Amino acid sequence: EGLEPDRAPNGGLWNLVKPRASAGPPSISAASASVAQPYAGYLQVYELYLDVRGRRLLVPENQIDLSLTQTRLLALLFNEQGGFVSDVQLAEHLFGQISPETVNRVTAALDTLRRRINVELRISPVIERIHGQGYRLAQG
Repeated sequence: EGLEPDRAPNGGLWNLVKPRASAGPPSISAASASVAQPYAGYLQVYELYLDVRGRRLLVPENQIDLSLTQTRLLALLFNEQGGFVSDVQLAEHLFGQISPETVNRVTAALDTLRRRINVELRISPVIERIHGQGYRLAQG
């Protein structure tokens, strides 16, 4: 499972917001009233759920809202199902070009997102960085 990428006019990946059909939403504890149920088009890797349309990342009993950039980064990582994605691939996907500036922007965005997930969801590490290979969703 995963996403079917749209193609941007420049040939790069677009928003990656066409989730394939899924079996249904994950079960999230009723004790946590502040965590809404994700729609049927969520993406799942391990115990992580990404609501692309709602721009939020969910784990059992907790969630965080995401920016568009954070959602697009996570969508690409979710699509790889635990495989590595280089910072160059992420820069090309997000910005349609590869330059030291766009790669630095990706690195900064991922560092911010990793901190938010660690602090707000109290789980770590969700996004793993291996020097020379790239980023991937960590197996919990």
